[in-house]
Amino acid sequence: MPPASWQKRQMIESNAGDDRGMELAERNPRIHYMQADISREEDVKALFAWCGPVDAAFNNAGIGFEPKEMHLMDAAQAKRVMEVNLFGAALCMKFR
Repeated sequence: MPPASWQKRQMIESNAGDDRGMELAERNPRIHYMQADISREEDVKALFAWCGPVDAAFNNAGIGFEPKEMHLMDAAQAKRVMEVNLFGAALCMKFR
């Protein structure tokens, strides 16, 4: 059984691409939603300023693309994946 203090905690949902987070927040008052692009430092800073102190984080944001050999990858798409999946997680840890 989790500590009683966990029962007071709220889930913060943030994404840049769709309305699922808002739909979750509309159905559950303990969930709060803010649209943010975690590859952008100003968005991540605003997200953590908005939600306040964080005791624990589950950084699972990520995007993907069709697997292919490196020399066949589109450079802009590969760069975007690295910005979100690697740099975005680092920014979330920086501002948490």
